[in-house]
Amino acid sequence: MFNNILKIAFRNIWRNKVFSLINIVGLSIGLSASFVIGIIIYYDVTFDKFHPDGERMHRITTTLSSNDDSFSTRGVAIPLGLKVKEGMAGIEKATTFYSTNFRKITSESENYIYKNTTDIIYTDASYFNFFNYRWLTGKPRSVLDNPNEVVLTSTRAAKYFPKLSLDQIVGKTLIYNDSINVKVVGVVSAFKERTDLNFQEFLSYKTAISAGAENQVLNRNWNSTNSASQLFIIVQNNGMLPQIQQALDQLAKEHADKEMVSMGYGRQFDIQSLSDLHFNQDVGTFNFLERTADKTVLLGLSLTAFFLLLLGCINFINLNTAQASKRAKEIGIRKTLGSSRKLIIFQFIGETTILTMAAGLISLLLCPLWIKMFSDFIPKGISLDLMANMWIIGFVLLLLAVVALFSGIYPAMILSKFRPIQVLKGQIFQVESKSVVRKYLTIFQFTIAQIFILATLIVGQQLNFMLNKEMGFKTNAIAYIRA
Repeated sequence: MFNNILKIAFRNIWRNKVFSLINIVGLSIGLSASFVIGIIIYYDVTFDKFHPDGERMHRITTTLSSNDDSFSTRGVAIPLGLKVKEGMAGIEKATTFYSTNFRKITSESENYIYKNTTDIIYTDASYFNFFNYRWLTGKPRSVLDNPNEVVLTSTRAAKYFPKLSLDQIVGKTLIYNDSINVKVVGVVSAFKERTDLNFQEFLSYKTAISAGAENQVLNRNWNSTNSASQLFIIVQNNGMLPQIQQALDQLAKEHADKEMVSMGYGRQFDIQSLSDLHFNQDVGTFNFLERTADKTVLLGLSLTAFFLLLLGCINFINLNTAQASKRAKEIGIRKTLGSSRKLIIFQFIGETTILTMAAGLISLLLCPLWIKMFSDFIPKGISLDLMANMWIIGFVLLLLAVVALFSGIYPAMILSKFRPIQVLKGQIFQVESKSVVRKYLTIFQFTIAQIFILATLIVGQQLNFMLNKEMGFKTNAIAYIRA
């Protein structure tokens, strides 16, 4: 029976080439756009999902307020980090670090010079006890206890010492800003999964003294907040978060500057979950250059993908029901010869499945084109390599199955209702005229299409306004100099 269904399906598709092509093209455009949007959403929602204790990991941030306004910053006062690391009820682990960059780094043995290097932090051994890095060489328990020590990722180590093996790199010297000699004490493997923790060099806190950054990195002032100073905690369980928040509120109150309080200024320490790190627009990640995603935008993209798929399905349904008169004789003859309604339904769903699979294959070929065309508007890390993920493959197959079923079930139910006697008497058109569902689908299809067209025109006008609006000053005569 299955072979017979496939044979008839291919025969009908080949007989109606133009009709089949319109269906395949319409579905493939909707599917390819939905696939790309799905990849974007998957890319953003899977950041930092690989940490063993990720659900219990949180960052402490600061909210500064006045009588008129308030704003949040990702940093905290350095003494708060020291206090929490000493021990606090409900907190299992804690670590701190201070993000920085250097204008110049020299690899002494290789005589290579690297300028404006980023993704560098000051920290200590607690960082590697907190985050699960894989050590390639070095001793994790004793690293970063002394001045002028650095741990490198394998990526950064290969950049600084391209001709040396990992074991040879340990003990080598890097010179920071022409004056700070730092010894490599270990190499770790950089995170392979998507993460906002993209640090590549880990300097010991005591190195800040020789770097002239002691007043920033080791500042003991409770009322000095720098966005580069980060505090992360692992709680014993998330049910203790209210208790930890109370302890943080108490610390903020105890160490508040009385003069600033009298002037109406306040400060509060907040708990931010690791899962919120990639999406929080208010505090960001670790520097102003890193991108943060927007949940509202992702929701909008999800709805766009849904409606694109829905339009493709509705278009398929309308085209199939519009072809009812051409298939009526076939259905009448098959029923006269003893075919059941169930078999006819399977026949039409089989044809729909073949068309959907063909559209799915074409959409996969279109995806690289869309990614290249819109590369300026999507995250840089997005590529079709993400499609190799088993979850993505499973979702795509499920989506194609749902689209095939949804697109084929209504036409199949309508066409399989035709009775041989009605077909022979030419009453098929009376049946078609009573199709209220088809009328509503047509109205819905045109309504959504017009909304998309209007939205495209409005967005185009907004982009044109932002690109061409006179700023009131000569933008090409102003330069930004990074210190």
